[in-house]
Amino acid sequence: MQERAVSPHDETERFLRGAKVQKRYDTSRFTILRWMKDEAVRFPKPIIINRQNFWRLSDLQDWDAKQVENA
Repeated sequence: MQERAVSPHDETERFLRGAKVQKRYDTSRFTILRWMKDEAVRFPKPIIINRQNFWRLSDLQDWDAKQVENA
């Protein structure tokens, strides 16, 4: 996955907390952690702010698109 430089002032970039990511994929926190550790799954890595995980919505959308392509 290509890294993107995101300005802290970029208002177009949205971030999701762990609970929202779990809800998005209807799965548990532990499954998300397993996906992150499994190199074959290539799940996006979160940004950690104050010990909380945040995912870029654009990274999740890219990952979703790749899952459809590989299905």
